[in-house]
Amino acid sequence: MDTSLKHVAYTGDLSWRIVPDNEGKYWFAFVTHTPDGGKDIFIGYPGIEDYIRLTTHTKDDYAPAWSPDGDALAFISLRSGNGDIYVIRNLKKVIELRDIKPAKRVQLTNSIGEERDIAWNPDPKAHLIAYSRRVQYPGRVLATFQIQVLDEKRDGKYIYAVTDDPLTHYSMPRWDPHTGSRLLYVGQSIVRELKPVLYLSELEWDADGKLKNKVLEGYKTIIFKNIKTEPAPVVWLSGGKAILCQENRPEQNFPLYSIDLSRWLNKQEGAVSYFKDLHSRFPFIVDFDIRKNNLVFTSQEGEFSTIYLAQIYGEDIEPYEKPEFALSHPTMKRAFSTAYIIGGGAVVAAGAITYFLLQGGEEQVTRIPVPIGRPPSMP
Repeated sequence: MDTSLKHVAYTGDLSWRIVPDNEGKYWFAFVTHTPDGGKDIFIGYPGIEDYIRLTTHTKDDYAPAWSPDGDALAFISLRSGNGDIYVIRNLKKVIELRDIKPAKRVQLTNSIGEERDIAWNPDPKAHLIAYSRRVQYPGRVLATFQIQVLDEKRDGKYIYAVTDDPLTHYSMPRWDPHTGSRLLYVGQSIVRELKPVLYLSELEWDADGKLKNKVLEGYKTIIFKNIKTEPAPVVWLSGGKAILCQENRPEQNFPLYSIDLSRWLNKQEGAVSYFKDLHSRFPFIVDFDIRKNNLVFTSQEGEFSTIYLAQIYGEDIEPYEKPEFALSHPTMKRAFSTAYIIGGGAVVAAGAITYFLLQGGEEQVTRIPVPIGRPPSMP
């Protein structure tokens, strides 16, 4: 069976490799329908002539996610029937040789329930993958999704349950890019029609090499009530000290906020920044992302969507910092990693925030102070 194709149709699930190859090229993984009748995963880089096919099973393989060191790719597969997590290793060698032969595939989970929402810990030495798993509790008619973390270095033989609540769905885990020890995720009750809530848990290794909740098992902190979950619930800003999220209020066109987590957890004033003026000027922000101090967002304007770039700065914005990872695997040296720069943005804290609006390649300087306020849905 051919393991490379010149022309493939992209059907979704794009995942970029964080680190470049030896020639400075950035690779990406994606999913496509193949002549075999299923979904398979390919990798390539912009301008490549032959994409490399990583999976060839007749059952669907999808949701690829690169490891932070670029040597492995986790994905979901239906080949075992339930949507389990697999990993393909030795991809540095595959990329170097442009040959699939060095690749090694390992099944990490084999559970009755479906798995989804793969999220690698940003520390290359942690070897941890967070995900949501469908759990059927005894005596319960409805199953719920729970957040779990598996140890990829131990081939998934050790799994830690972050949540364990038969009455609530938990999904969309997001690791802190600075320390790698804090995990955000969304929870929604199945008993009452409650709105989605953003939670945070902080993890650490114990003396026996097992994960534990840094505060108390099962403990989680409410960060934001009524969060908008599509297309993404939250984006971490540079340094892992603040996040961007939208409130799920369609009648107000989904207001955009930044939250300084350190201030919020310590119950300090000025933890929340509402992008009031930005939101007034662009009332229909449908998607956003952060790269260093650049806010990229999509605004729906009538029948069209326009992508804008805003540079965020201010007296209380902290500069980008290299990661200081705290969850390195217990079998490895506990040294802070400085070799990998995790993409992120400037941290928005208390005080007036200003942005430059960039559009169409021309810089339109607009200095607008953004007032600080507490959104109505905050606890």
